[in-house]
Amino acid sequence: MSRFRKISIKKARKKIAYRIWVYWRYTEFYSAKRGFIIPLFRFLSLGRRVYELEPSSVLPDQDKFDVLVKHFKESVERTSSYIEVVELNSDNIAGYIDHLLEIENKSYPEDFRANASIILDRFTDDLYPNPIGLLYLRDKRPVAYSLGTNLELYDPFDYGYEIGCHPDYMKFCCFYLENSSVIPEERNSRLSIRALLEVVIRAKRNGYLAVAAHTRVSNSTDKIGEKLGFTVLMTHNDFLGSHQEAAFSYLNMRGLVEKN
Repeated sequence: MSRFRKISIKKARKKIAYRIWVYWRYTEFYSAKRGFIIPLFRFLSLGRRVYELEPSSVLPDQDKFDVLVKHFKESVERTSSYIEVVELNSDNIAGYIDHLLEIENKSYPEDFRANASIILDRFTDDLYPNPIGLLYLRDKRPVAYSLGTNLELYDPFDYGYEIGCHPDYMKFCCFYLENSSVIPEERNSRLSIRALLEVVIRAKRNGYLAVAAHTRVSNSTDKIGEKLGFTVLMTHNDFLGSHQEAAFSYLNMRGLVEKN
């Protein structure tokens, strides 16, 4: 058999495997919508411990949430005079995609950056079409953005079994904070706190019961999250194949109230 024949067979197998996975994702989604959750990733983990700390042990804490809300409101007060916020949606995202990529290029190592197609997909996915996206401008320049949507959108084979094994997975109640990026020259300002917390507050107001996120360990974002009420469940050593450590953090907001 020629080398080219072998390559074509491998490509065909990949296409078949991809189609099977796409069909599975739809089956998993619609089964869950009908109240039947298929614990595929619990099965695939073969009894191995996925988390260092089980998500079910993280209880909602009103006192910590009050502190989070306080920090959010202070950050808005201190930045509102010079920061413009753009709410991103499917109608305007194409016009702002270059702004987001500029922030990505300034904020992350090359292996850790999202590309245009990934970001645009968040606003066109037919299963989860309503992400929360916020772009922050200073003097019309893009300086930060935050983006996230349902936990179920994020493929556990890419983002880790910690997604698929999470007790909120396929219950459509957990918001996954995919990105909160601030350009280096703005990171020591209140804008960093605002970009992180405003999307969390929006998720709470939109009815989500919890927030999950992978946060970089190298820049201590995981430690900032812990101070703001998030709990680290485990550490992913090679997140998205980037050779970067990422902490999987969780905030349980069930029954919590955003006080004035």
